[in-house]
Amino acid sequence: MLMKPEATKHKLNRVSAKLSTSLLRYCKDIRADKAFLDAGHANRAVNQNDMAFIFFNRYIDLWDAIVDPEANMISENTEFEGTDIPPPYEIPLPEKNLLSETERDQIRDWVLEVNMDGNVGN
Repeated sequence: MLMKPEATKHKLNRVSAKLSTSLLRYCKDIRADKAFLDAGHANRAVNQNDMAFIFFNRYIDLWDAIVDPEANMISENTEFEGTDIPPPYEIPLPEKNLLSETERDQIRDWVLEVNMDGNVGN
């Protein structure tokens, strides 16, 4: 976590993306929604749209689960099978979202745009 701001400060974007992605394995110990949001932004900054797409999708799922914990519908975990990123049912949810609904919608729009453009999974 301490290396990430240093990498960003020195414009080491690829290192920052790798660090942000690596931190996801600790999302039981750190704030999970921030970890997925940061990993999405960092990977998008280095044009790793496939990874950014997956991480932003999980962020949106977490955002929705924070808003309505009773309807927590995060059951899909196929993207993370075989990784050391904890499944959603093991991740503690924060009480409040980091972003507003408008900011979340901007991320959702990017996810939909990338998906419709066919820039994911190629």
